[in-house]
Amino acid sequence: MLARTILVPFNSFQPDSDLQPCIDLARAQNAHLNVLLLCLETPMPTVVDAYSFSEVWVEEVHRERAALNVRDEQVKKLLAAEGISASVTTELCPAERIDAVVGSHARYCDLAVMAGSRSGNRDLAERAIFGALFEAAKPVVVVPEGKVPNLKPGRILVAWDGDIRASRAVSAAIPLMMAAKLTEILCVDPARASTDIGQAPGWDLATYLARHDIKVEVSVRPGDGVSTASVIMRHAEESGADMIVMGAYGHSRFRQRLFGGTTRTLLESAGVPVFLVH
Repeated sequence: MLARTILVPFNSFQPDSDLQPCIDLARAQNAHLNVLLLCLETPMPTVVDAYSFSEVWVEEVHRERAALNVRDEQVKKLLAAEGISASVTTELCPAERIDAVVGSHARYCDLAVMAGSRSGNRDLAERAIFGALFEAAKPVVVVPEGKVPNLKPGRILVAWDGDIRASRAVSAAIPLMMAAKLTEILCVDPARASTDIGQAPGWDLATYLARHDIKVEVSVRPGDGVSTASVIMRHAEESGADMIVMGAYGHSRFRQRLFGGTTRTLLESAGVPVFLVH
């Protein structure tokens, strides 16, 4: 996949070590790395006529801004030492604005990468991913903690249900599949799929991908009474997949429920990087 600009939404409280895999990826791709340092702004007090509370809030926001400026200088120094093309942008904003802010920056990138620990603030991380996907319509690679982002995976697993979002993910990932040794199409409980995916699930897609000279296999697995996400993750582990490609399901009108169940579970628990497109 040709990525010349990579956006990394980065919690300002994350350690430098979480950024190193993204630096290595940018170097391998000869890409510009845009680090978007995000910090959640303390919510404004809602108490009526609470002037003293407002003063405290303003002071707290000033402290947050000062701390973010310090972190900005630290990250710039780190990137300068790495000798890559890179930039740093800072954003201090309320939680409900994170997706819009990330989306506005993601419109000028080829790919967004979320790497490292998200345990410090899962809401911030989820909203950042949501912003790149839904506000900018850009692909996102979510990398589990301890894993290295790689745009040259040897074995790719496509979670296929015939939906338009899955189709978009496949189209965006074709360059990755062309470079991979093998792409496996996985259909979970195809008889129950909400979208008609044919009498021989996965084979229409396999034929399409084969025309791109992609080496492809098809697997069909029952749900076995467990969640679709669990089946996908188990199969990815058993097959030795290096990356999962799937469509991102979300609820843009109900942002308190940012992602569908399968998407959220894979984001939180997948053992390999997940390539997402909405």
